[in-house]
Amino acid sequence: MGIGLLLDISRQSFRALDAAMNVAGQNVANAETEGYSRRRLGLSAVEMSPRGILGGGQIGPSAGGVSIASYERLRDSMMDHARWEARGGLNYANEQERVMSTVESLFPSGDGSLSESIEKFWNGWADVSDHPTDNSVRLAVLGRAESLTARMHTLDNGLDRMQTETKLALGDRVDEANLLIERVAALNVSIAHARRSGNPDMGSEDALGLSLERLSELVPARFEAQEDGSTSVYIGGMRVVQLAESTPLTLDTSGSTPSLTIGDTGISYPSGTDGGVIGALLGPSLTGIEEARGQLNALAESIVTEVNALHTAGYGTDGGTGRNFFDTTGLSAGTIAVSSDVASSPSAIAASSSATAAGDNSVALDIHDLRFAQVLGGGTQTVSDYAVDVATGIGASVASARARSVGAESTVAGLDALAKGVSSVSIDDEMISLIQLQQAYAASARLLKIADEMFMSLLAI
Repeated sequence: MGIGLLLDISRQSFRALDAAMNVAGQNVANAETEGYSRRRLGLSAVEMSPRGILGGGQIGPSAGGVSIASYERLRDSMMDHARWEARGGLNYANEQERVMSTVESLFPSGDGSLSESIEKFWNGWADVSDHPTDNSVRLAVLGRAESLTARMHTLDNGLDRMQTETKLALGDRVDEANLLIERVAALNVSIAHARRSGNPDMGSEDALGLSLERLSELVPARFEAQEDGSTSVYIGGMRVVQLAESTPLTLDTSGSTPSLTIGDTGISYPSGTDGGVIGALLGPSLTGIEEARGQLNALAESIVTEVNALHTAGYGTDGGTGRNFFDTTGLSAGTIAVSSDVASSPSAIAASSSATAAGDNSVALDIHDLRFAQVLGGGTQTVSDYAVDVATGIGASVASARARSVGAESTVAGLDALAKGVSSVSIDDEMISLIQLQQAYAASARLLKIADEMFMSLLAI
C-alpha cells in the first residue's frame, strides 16, 4: 500500500500542476485582453493520516498529496470602485474641453476675426467722414458692413450647428448609459446565479467590470458590491441597478433646454463637476454655447440700434433722411443685415447733419465715434471690447476645463496603476511561474519513476 500511496500522490501532483499551468497559460493568452483580470489557482496540502504514513491508510482524500483549493479572479473591488468613481470628474472636464475648444475655433483671432470685422467697419466710417461726398467711399463702408454681417451669420450658424450636435451627442450618450445599465443588471443575474451554483462565471465578472468602468465615464456613478457578486449602482443617490432591477435615464428634448431625469421619479440628473460625459454635455457645454450666442446677439443688437439711431438723423448725398443703415428686424447675430434703403443706393448712406451741407461729416464722425462708446456690459464696455470678451470667455472655460482635466487625470492614473498592480497580467511573472511549474512537474515525474522502479523490484522478488 505504501508504493500505491506514492503513486496516488504523484497522480494528484500531476493533476494540480496541470491545472496550474493551464491557469498560467490562460493569463499569458489574455495579457492584452481588455478588462481581463489575472486568475490564480490556490493549492492546499492533503494531510496524511498516521496509518497512511505507515502504509496502512486507505487511498483517498485523507491519503496525502495536494488538491486544488481555489480558482479565483484577482481584483480589489474597493480600488476598482474608487477609480471608476474618479472617472466621472475626468470625463466631465475632457468633454467640456472638447466641446468648448470646438466653439473657440469659431472665434479666431487676427484676419477674419469678429473683432477685425468690427474695426474695419468703424474705419470705414472714418473714411466716410474724411470724404463725405465720395460715393466710392460709401460703397466701401457698405462692403465692410456686409462683411461684418456675414461674419456674424457664420458665427451664429456655427454655434447653431454646435448646439444641434451637442444635443445629438447627449441623446447618444444617454442611450449608451441606459444600455449599460441594462447590461449591468443582466450580468448581475448571471454572476449571482453562477456564485450560488459554486462555479463563478469569471468571464461575466470581467464583462461587468468593463461595463461599470464605461458607465462611470458617462455618469457620476457610485458602486456597492453585494455578497452574491452583483454590484448595485447609484446616480445622484438614486439606485439605478440592484441585481436584476434597473432604472433608465429619461431625456426630454421637447423644450428649448434638454432635461434629464432618473427614470420616472422626476428627480433631475445631478449637477456638478463629477457628472461624466453626460453631465458635461447637459451642463457647461450647452450652457456655454447658449451664453456665446446670447453675447453675440447682444452685440448685433447694440450695433444695429446704436448705428441706426445716428444714421436716421443724418442726410445722404441725395438729400434724403430718416433711413436706417441696418434692417431694424435683424436684431440678432443670425438676422443682422444692411437695410434695403442703403444697400440699393450708396447715396442714401448718411454722413451729414444737414440736407443742404453736402460736405458736412458730423453724422459719419458720430457713427465712427461709437467705437469708443461704452454701450455694452452695463455701460462698461465698447462694442470692440465686448467682441473680444466673447472669445476670451470661451477660452477661459476651455482653460478651466483643461486645468480640471489635468488634476483629475493624475488622480485616475494613480488609482489605475494601483488597481493594475493587483489585476493585470505580468508576462515576466507568468513565465517565472511556468518555469517553476516545469521544475515541479519534472520532480513529480522522477518521483513517479522511482515508485515504478520500486514496484517492479517487488514484482521481481
